Amino acid sequence: MFHLRGDKKCGNLIEEDMPESVMKAWQEAHAAFLRCFPVPSESNVPYFSLRDIDGNGVPELIIVQVEDVITAVLNVYSYDDNVKKVGEYSLFGGVEV
Repeated sequence: MFHLRGDKKCGNLIEEDMPESVMKAWQEAHAAFLRCFPVPSESNVPYFSLRDIDGNGVPELIIVQVEDVITAVLNVYSYDDNVKKVGEYSLFGGVEV
């Protein structure tokens, strides 16, 4: 998983940016979404990963926001011409990222 860090331009940047000239449409959309994803605080930095959950060749964007040592929220986003939220799940009982 990668983590997001604060930036004054839009809120966040991907830790390892890929040149946009080599990206596919879903990559550009996910990267733009991550750049503007809110970071609550320096001590509560979200993590993200890409996984093709539904097997359609376009990975879903998974963002984990750790709230404390035993609680986290996992948000799943899909791409179909736009990034859209498809699920939110609460994780309890010890969170390891």
